[in-house]
Amino acid sequence: MKSWLESTDGVNYLVRAGEGRITAVEPIGIPDLDDAFALHRVEIDCVSPRGFARSIRFTARAQVSAGSFLHGAAVAALENGESVNWEIQWHRHSWVPGHVSIVDLDLDTDATAQLVALERIPSQVAEPVEFPSRESL
Repeated sequence: MKSWLESTDGVNYLVRAGEGRITAVEPIGIPDLDDAFALHRVEIDCVSPRGFARSIRFTARAQVSAGSFLHGAAVAALENGESVNWEIQWHRHSWVPGHVSIVDLDLDTDATAQLVALERIPSQVAEPVEFPSRESL
């Protein structure tokens, strides 16, 4: 996973990107009169970068608008068990002053994670391997 800071109008936000598998797409908030939810939470089980200990696990969670392209892509990746490249941005809540750096905030309470990119990773289908028969050994 890669992390970096970006800023808009002098206010910084955190960006993280990596590879993983979608493990859940769940509605959040209160449904409207038609029992539809405006937002869903996408949960991603992240793959450790090469060279990092496999025992370190990170699960990313981010919001996505219902019915958006990203929502549809997340649902499809969940159903198909596909690996994805993802990018999430953490933006401070409106009541958090802009002069406070995003790195000084508690991301769970002071910011909202927004899924901004999701791309399917084509599976590497290997050629079938033929093993010698017992008779030829």
